[in-house]
Amino acid sequence: MKSPARSSYYLIISALLFLFFFAWSSTYALYASWLEKVMGIDASTRGFIFMANGIAALMLQPVYGMLQDRLGTSKKLLTWVGLMLVLCTPAMAYVFPPLMSAFPIAGMAFGALYMSLAMFAGVGVVESYSERMARSKGFEFGGARLWGSIGWGAGSVVAGYFTINQNLPFYACSFAGIAFLVMLALLKNNTAPKEEKKYAVQATSSLGQSFALFAQGNFWKFTLFLFGVSGLYFLFDQQFQNYYSAMYNEQTLTASGQQAYSWLLAAQTLTEAVCLLVAPWVINRIGSRNGLILCSALMSLRVFGCSQISNVWFLSVCHLIRGIEIPVLLVAVFKYINSVFDSRYSSTIYLISFQFAQQFYSICFSAATGYAFGAYGYPSTYFVLAISAMVFTAWGIFMLPRARQDQDSGITPEKKAASSSNSATGAQTA
Repeated sequence: MKSPARSSYYLIISALLFLFFFAWSSTYALYASWLEKVMGIDASTRGFIFMANGIAALMLQPVYGMLQDRLGTSKKLLTWVGLMLVLCTPAMAYVFPPLMSAFPIAGMAFGALYMSLAMFAGVGVVESYSERMARSKGFEFGGARLWGSIGWGAGSVVAGYFTINQNLPFYACSFAGIAFLVMLALLKNNTAPKEEKKYAVQATSSLGQSFALFAQGNFWKFTLFLFGVSGLYFLFDQQFQNYYSAMYNEQTLTASGQQAYSWLLAAQTLTEAVCLLVAPWVINRIGSRNGLILCSALMSLRVFGCSQISNVWFLSVCHLIRGIEIPVLLVAVFKYINSVFDSRYSSTIYLISFQFAQQFYSICFSAATGYAFGAYGYPSTYFVLAISAMVFTAWGIFMLPRARQDQDSGITPEKKAASSSNSATGAQTA
């Protein structure tokens, strides 16, 4: 049975995740539509805006990760992220539009910098901090993270009302940012040094230690695996909405494909939230490494199925499977990091190996994939993506370092050995 103190930490962390994802979704879920219908920006320019967003996120994610590891369980960086959310209304409603109209390049740079500071890089800080606190206070990260999925769904509903008031999504984000800061003020982190040592949640002693990760082969094996897995998630979903809507309209002889997809997205979000409750239980039993392989295998089968069968009901089932994959991936990634590497570097590893790799994959292959969709069609392109996913799955089976976790403390034997020998980096290898 949870103690009252532990329950209060769970509630506050859950609220922070809900509010952050609500703020992000209200601003970004229909961002492309807002750019088109409100700003009148054409598809080509929108593409450059999203590319600028990706580049800015790539630059900031490693910095955020190293800073959060240096701060440990300090709330300073989260306070910064909360302030960025509060500034959404002045930044995106009153600065971005006129700047974009008068000086497009400057507008793109401003929008990309703001969105990355607040959301694209901020998400890694919020998630990694929440996972670190979950370890420290003795509750499962997945049980708190499900409120992030619920927040994303709620924010998407608000985003849909931009046709009534074009700035409503930004107002919602700012109000959510204020609530985020209030909840953060209520979070009293009084973790004792003995408890921090037990759960391996200490801060790093210097930023320079984080750079030592780049010399580790296991770090790059893990990063390459997630490059192919999490990056492909993002790439596959970029155009799936258009494919699904077209198939729905064609097979039902109606023009309600977009509406049907919105309901499918809501169902997928609900599935994701429910599975986040179960994912920790599954990963604790099959192991984090097997969880990563399972997630990659499910994705391979899902994408391959979409390349072979265009029936709209089958496509719906394939998309709902994504609601299973994401929880397994999120929980497995953090548990794997904490069982193979030094937990003090969890934010750096998560933001680089997961978030950074995902953005980099998108920048590298989005243009080529978009061309392939137009030139060869969705099924043929999905087939190539499925083969790519299978290759990364096979590579992970043979090359991904094995996790050896101390079930009681969450500290691997390698961490203990490094601690006793006063290793400079303390980072572990499998």
